[in-house]
Amino acid sequence: MTKIKLLLSLAMLLCLNISMMAALPQNDEVLPLDPKVRHGVLPNGLNYYVVHNEEPKERADFYIVQKVGSILEEDDQQGLAHFLEHMAFNGTTHFPGKNMLNYLQDKGIEFGGDINAATGFDQTIYYVSNVNTKDKNLCDSVLLVLYDWGNEISLLEDEINAERGVIHEEWRTRGDAQQRMYEAVLPEIYPGSKYACRLPIGTMDVVMNFKPETIRKYYEKWYRPDQQGIIVVGDIDAEAVEKQIIELFSKSTMPENPAPRTYAEVPDNKGLLCSIFTDPELPNTIVYIFFKHDVYPADKCATMGKWRFDAVNTLTQIMFMTRFQEMAMKPDAPFLGAYAFDDNYFIAQTKDAFTLYAAAKENQSLATFETLLRETRRVMQHGFTQDELERAKAMCMMSIQNQYNERDKKSNRQWCSGLTQAFTDGASMPSIEMELQLAGELLPLITLDEVNQFVSSKVTNDNVAAIIAGPNTEGLVYPTKEDIQKSFASVLAETTEAYAEETIDMPLIENEPVPGKIVSEKTGKNGITTLKLSNGATVNIMPTDFKNDEILFSAVSVGGKWAYNGNDALTFKVIDDVLQVSALGNFTTTNLMKYLAGKNVSLGISIDSDSEVVSGSSGVKDFETLLQLNYLSFTDTRKDETAFNSLKEQLKTGISGASKNPNKVFNDSIKAIVKGHNPLYMPLTLKEVDQIDYDHVLAVAKERFGNAGDFTFNFVGNIDVEAARPLIEKYIASLPDNKVREKKGYVVKDVPGVIEKVIEMPMENPKATVYCTIGDDVKPSLMNALAMQMLSAVMDINYVKTIREEEGGTYGVATYGTVIKANNTWKFIYKFDTNIESQDRLNKRALAELEKAMTEGLDDTAFSQVKENMLKRFETNVRKNNYWLGILNDRALYGGKDNYVEEYGKALKKITKTDVEKILKKLYTKDNKVVLILDGKAKK
Repeated sequence: MTKIKLLLSLAMLLCLNISMMAALPQNDEVLPLDPKVRHGVLPNGLNYYVVHNEEPKERADFYIVQKVGSILEEDDQQGLAHFLEHMAFNGTTHFPGKNMLNYLQDKGIEFGGDINAATGFDQTIYYVSNVNTKDKNLCDSVLLVLYDWGNEISLLEDEINAERGVIHEEWRTRGDAQQRMYEAVLPEIYPGSKYACRLPIGTMDVVMNFKPETIRKYYEKWYRPDQQGIIVVGDIDAEAVEKQIIELFSKSTMPENPAPRTYAEVPDNKGLLCSIFTDPELPNTIVYIFFKHDVYPADKCATMGKWRFDAVNTLTQIMFMTRFQEMAMKPDAPFLGAYAFDDNYFIAQTKDAFTLYAAAKENQSLATFETLLRETRRVMQHGFTQDELERAKAMCMMSIQNQYNERDKKSNRQWCSGLTQAFTDGASMPSIEMELQLAGELLPLITLDEVNQFVSSKVTNDNVAAIIAGPNTEGLVYPTKEDIQKSFASVLAETTEAYAEETIDMPLIENEPVPGKIVSEKTGKNGITTLKLSNGATVNIMPTDFKNDEILFSAVSVGGKWAYNGNDALTFKVIDDVLQVSALGNFTTTNLMKYLAGKNVSLGISIDSDSEVVSGSSGVKDFETLLQLNYLSFTDTRKDETAFNSLKEQLKTGISGASKNPNKVFNDSIKAIVKGHNPLYMPLTLKEVDQIDYDHVLAVAKERFGNAGDFTFNFVGNIDVEAARPLIEKYIASLPDNKVREKKGYVVKDVPGVIEKVIEMPMENPKATVYCTIGDDVKPSLMNALAMQMLSAVMDINYVKTIREEEGGTYGVATYGTVIKANNTWKFIYKFDTNIESQDRLNKRALAELEKAMTEGLDDTAFSQVKENMLKRFETNVRKNNYWLGILNDRALYGGKDNYVEEYGKALKKITKTDVEKILKKLYTKDNKVVLILDGKAKK
């Protein structure tokens, strides 16, 4: 569980660019595109963006972005923008049938992960990522794939008809309470706008019955070069790729008399539009308030003025977030969490809105609505404080500085995300050097008055909309639209009191620790330095150059929940949550967040089944703060009754919501049945929440974390071993040691035997969910682990071919195969949604395909594809700090060789299909199998 997360996503602030210059640009001056980007517009209107980037090495991502989506559909085309996305993978001129997917998967590119697409209201994005740039033919072929997606999708009638069932099952899988909410509220908050009736999934009447010519007309009308952007980022020769793009995509032709690309408008409205929606399967109550306003002028989105607008917007978001977090920590807060931001009006690209959002507690929707408005009114009347603004600026600067520090480590995916926004929205995308200069020189110039005026200018009496949506179960009461209208007028007329906050003026650690000693040191494989400390603790330090400003940390110890032999289940169900809200030293969670504003640091504590874990990260300059937080976590976790009482209310709301969600109920049933109804794995109940003993929970935490000598502390990243030594002696060697060294004892395994059970549950949108797990005892080994990983990936390919495509019975089958070292078992799981009529037939086929793979052998092509993909992933993983941290944690808990990574790489290269098949035949069992089916009957 994460206790502090301060690495904010500041995407709106980080869409800047400027070259180093003496004078800053004026408001209307366009900020230039990052000079690393080769950008051009072809005579046919197509845009392209090419970037040489070496993170990850020898890999590239290829995107084609279409500025078209479901909003452009005619009434008889609803759902066809999304259907067309599916058809892109079912045959093109140069890659008939499944040739494209087969070819790319043969090259280790995974369908779903590396090859995918997404359809929205106003754009559709296709991509092929993690392409091996050492293979020139592959890169050339992927460019041709992009070309075909933009111009040459076959749209054969047989393929269209075969895909209808897949999309119908996708609709069924996604047809939950949230989907129903969208269908109900959009017409009410978008009256007179096409956004009211163009959800990308469309209508199943259209999907199942449209004539092929209808989708072809959409494709021919809208998939054209003036609406397309090609993005290629990676370890490539950018100049050569640019020439290829120009040559290839210049062949794309515009249709005669092209239809104008219009954008759906969102009409203004007088007063407040309101939509109240209830559904028995909504897990909790949400409240939205939108103050609509015009979007920033399209021709000004890449200007200095837009940069300043986004900067003020981001500062405002941070300050509202901090206030709402502080409020949510109080038991009388009507909401669980809340945010405020200025962005698109819900789903619309053509209208923006200053938006207030909250997850409300039960029967607190009106109080939440009023609280959100009242806090906004407070800002309008009294403004934010200077201290709040300075903290927000510090957090912004920290984020930008971190981006700058990692400027040569920016991933292909990050580049593609920014360039996609630049193409679709006209956003600026400058160099990080310029962003840092702008932030350093202009953030200090943003005044408190400017920020306060930003809020006041957005909140008006007209052009307002609200959504209240929640479960319609017995005992829950919601306001009427008239109640909302009255509250809206009343609160915006109130006189509020100014915000007051507690002043923080104390060190993080009250009493400086007495340092211990490093008693031994050695450096082993992969440059890992191992320190033995005077209190018995072990420290592993692995310096890397994978990131410039990242240090990842974890401390692990054998023990965990299982150390209590299945007892004290309630404590272990809630201990992570309780520790998350408890004070560290003199700092409550809220005060700690304020204290750490502007620092690149995070830390969390959890107790897993067989281990205790403290994990965190920091930038280089905040390394000591990370160690201080770790020190407090081991030595000085204190009660915060206010936050604890608030947590209990949040837990109750969560439990109540979970009982309404069929998927959550089914998942809880799976865990309970598979684990033999072991108390540790049963869901938390409302009665149990009132039985939580705060003192006892902290006492157990102190016992679990009061013995640092039993822990191994692992650090991976840009860490200087010499500089770290005295800090480790001060903050880790000084931790208490009771001389006890735990060993693994009691373990929990899945129940043996065969269990087959159907769980009937009435549902608004009837569907079946099939879950199956098989497994048994096994000696953990590298080869066994590889075999299970490969089985999972091979069956993923198999189920796409059989259950999804041949049967047309599901949107997708999730697979998972693993060897669990904690209890010396292997496990394979599959799970999928389908229609009720097909559940038994599809499950029999899924089981048959699994048995065939494990007993008769694996498909040659699928195995080859899987091995190639795993080799590629391995090459990428060994350049990631989190991968190595996981290896060190695993070694500390379960033992293993120092050269495990090298051995894994060698084994992966050498392993054959025959090797895997021998292991699978030995493992396969019919003795231990659990098949559970959620039979979601229609409600009567």
